[in-house]
Amino acid sequence: AAESTSQSLSFHLWPVASTPGTIMASAKWQGEDEAGDQASSGSPRQNGKQGNAHREAGIVEKLLHSYGFIRCCERSARLFFHYSQFSGNIEHLRIGDPVEFEMTNDRKSGKPVASAVVKISSEALSSEVLSDEVATGFITTEAKDGAEGRVAYENRGECFFLPYTEQDVEEGYTLHQNDSVRFYLATCKVTGAPCAKRVRPENAPAKGSP
Repeated sequence: AAESTSQSLSFHLWPVASTPGTIMASAKWQGEDEAGDQASSGSPRQNGKQGNAHREAGIVEKLLHSYGFIRCCERSARLFFHYSQFSGNIEHLRIGDPVEFEMTNDRKSGKPVASAVVKISSEALSSEVLSDEVATGFITTEAKDGAEGRVAYENRGECFFLPYTEQDVEEGYTLHQNDSVRFYLATCKVTGAPCAKRVRPENAPAKGSP
């Protein structure tokens, strides 16, 4: 019975920031920046605010010695930012912090970068709509080091792979690959893509309501 169920499943991988094509592009960009960062660290970006430029929200995904990367909340993109573009004390910025920024093009490379970066409150970062539907599944890819993970779950004979981040794991729990989990389903307001929120071990009690 288990074999026939497995054969009848169809699989859905939602096009979010960690889709294979995006990962390869981001990795190539990151490799270029990390391999030859003299231009990045020696020539801080001074783009600044540009009139009525569109402001976006994102999550700090990675922090290095003079620059970092921001994962956009409104679209599938990962942007470089130089610490000179952060408004505030960079020592107070942590991976997972919500930020607001403007997207500009780097004058030398022409690549899109984040500028005029400011830290915002978690409450202001409301890019997902959390439902009261609870689902169970298991971790296929562990979220760690600022990278998204994946949760697999079955619904009506179909297997879905939903993205989640380290910040989506309920406080006090550590999750690893193949762990059985329980989570709330959420929907991105902009793309309509689903994701997993408030992820916890399957047998652990919930620490509140959505």
